[in-house]
Amino acid sequence: MKSEVLSNFPWTDLTAVGFFIFMSLFAFYVYWAMKRSNKELFDDASRIPFQEGEKVNSNNIMKQGLGHE
Repeated sequence: MKSEVLSNFPWTDLTAVGFFIFMSLFAFYVYWAMKRSNKELFDDASRIPFQEGEKVNSNNIMKQGLGHE
């Protein structure tokens, strides 16, 4: 059924544009996650489950600027 619907889809250019938008965003998010400047943010976030007795405040993470300097 899926192949039948896709074979009759009139806008093949729209499919290609959607694919390139998806791949561009995916590549950007991979790049952002691998930037060295985000290491401290991710290290702090990885220690959150081990912080007993401390309240986790999402505002502190937001104040750090999500890795932006």
